[in-house]
Amino acid sequence: MQDFPQSIMEYICTSLMDERSMGFFLIDAGGKVLRSGGMLSDFAISPPRPEDDITDILLFMKGLLPLEQSPLKLSQIRIHPGVTVDAHLFQTAEGYGLILLDAVHQEKLVARFQQKANELVLLREKHTRILEHNFGKGFAEQLLELDPHTNAVKKPATILLVSIRGVSELAEHYEPLQIFSTLREYVSTMIQSVHVEGGIVKDTFGNTIMAVFGLLPSALPPAHQSLNAVHKIFKKIADLNTNRSEHRLNALEVGMGVASCEVMAGIKSREERHSLMVVGPCFEMADRLEKLTRPGQVIVDRSTFELSGELKKCFAPVRVRLGVNTDFSLAFAWEGSND
Repeated sequence: MQDFPQSIMEYICTSLMDERSMGFFLIDAGGKVLRSGGMLSDFAISPPRPEDDITDILLFMKGLLPLEQSPLKLSQIRIHPGVTVDAHLFQTAEGYGLILLDAVHQEKLVARFQQKANELVLLREKHTRILEHNFGKGFAEQLLELDPHTNAVKKPATILLVSIRGVSELAEHYEPLQIFSTLREYVSTMIQSVHVEGGIVKDTFGNTIMAVFGLLPSALPPAHQSLNAVHKIFKKIADLNTNRSEHRLNALEVGMGVASCEVMAGIKSREERHSLMVVGPCFEMADRLEKLTRPGQVIVDRSTFELSGELKKCFAPVRVRLGVNTDFSLAFAWEGSND
């Protein structure tokens, strides 16, 4: 072991015990308790009497002694209702040492990961049902087997990029967990609107989602689908903000960029993982347009506007500069507050 100074070792031990409750037992070779200490009361363990057997105190110790391999680390052992520990068992000059570390927080994290994994499985099953409803039984499996080099398709599509505004201001009033919960509420609202209109959420990153319209069958052009989703997002965000204002909570707005073009779509495979691959110039266009929007505004390119049908009446022409050294281009803006 490294020759750490005593002051360093004291700091390490103090920091560890500040983060997690700790208790210990010194045990002889036969399993009798020689000494104990630490925060055993945090583990619902009464102070042992001299010569108590460790197996009478901790049932999981039955059959572990004599120790064949040292050290032995056991994770997330439930020793009492609501009490979970990590146990470290090792040989000492007297016999054995046993350290207990509180693991309730780690157990909750694992439970959350398992829950998320279950949710992903359910989501995949839901998407499979949707695909098979539209394309027939077995289509989802066929989709996973596609080779993007030989089965990529060219399709007209519309890209919608939505960004939540005002997130930085939340940090001045809320704790990180509250900020995460707020973002999840807004992002879920936006994703639901995309799915209702037949869009596929390609990416979510932080406070932004990117959706593709035109890959699933629809009686409407992709541009019209995307703008129907924009209309729903504006309405749902307004309803959400009204509800939050009534509870004296900060309200957020969104900015959206929309662009249409032909894209190449296929399945990208890597080992056992498959992901949707869509490429086209309108991704960058949608991103640039979104960055030019004010909160509560959507800006679309000319192609999207021309395909927007009766929704054209919602837009006003605007001139935008899409790059530092570029000329002004014609685009079209929709103010959500006027919806």
